[in-house]
Amino acid sequence: RIAAQDQKAAAELAAVTPSSIVTIASGPDAGSGRLSLLMRYVPAGMVLGLLLSMAVVAVVERRRPWITEPTEAARLLQAPLLGVGPGGKAATGAHGRDQVAPVVAMSTLRAVGNAPTGIVLLIPRGAVEVGDGSILLARDMTPVLERAGAKVAVLAVAASGRAFLLRSEGTEEEIEGLWSEFSGREEFEATLRQMGVDADLVVLVPVVDVDHDVLLDLMLLADVSVVAIRTGEVIDPLVTLRRDFDALGREPHGVVADLALR
Repeated sequence: RIAAQDQKAAAELAAVTPSSIVTIASGPDAGSGRLSLLMRYVPAGMVLGLLLSMAVVAVVERRRPWITEPTEAARLLQAPLLGVGPGGKAATGAHGRDQVAPVVAMSTLRAVGNAPTGIVLLIPRGAVEVGDGSILLARDMTPVLERAGAKVAVLAVAASGRAFLLRSEGTEEEIEGLWSEFSGREEFEATLRQMGVDADLVVLVPVVDVDHDVLLDLMLLADVSVVAIRTGEVIDPLVTLRRDFDALGREPHGVVADLALR
């Protein structure tokens, strides 16, 4: 009787107690599940990240393209490529500044022609090193032009319009008042004579960040304009310069790329 009562009590307890089944996964099985998820989603995430990065680079490159070859700048400015320094890549090959200077000098001298006072403008576009290389190029051009019979004066024009005469011995002399009342070529030549500058060929080299109004005055003043660039720079400054030439009704004479500094 006691055994029967115990069985009955156990049956009643089982009837009112909900059954619970708990499955405890072993460590290796759970880790295998997580690993399978990682193997499934991580490669897909890497591919998506790579595609997104490529899309961002493409958008940035489209909005701010770079100069990868000197010939690209020449095509944009619709001017011949006169010379390429050792840092550039062009079909014509790379040369040092000593080889570029004679080509630029004689090319600009022919373009000036028989003007009583010829004016050559070297326009650096890009990094500060391009402006430094342009000044050195102007210095290297001087003996070539002098051997051709020209009396040369090299002027560096600072951002505010201050002008400095670069002497052959490497010294600089400021020419004050050159732009204070600038109104044309005759006034420019008269001011140079007053300052004792005796030259029939003037090479002007503005710095990279010269004031835009001063640059426009120089472009109007010059008989010949040569643009100096460096590959790897943003192409926007060249686009702006092309628009300036078009607005003034002028054309650049040539392009020089990747001048070597020493």
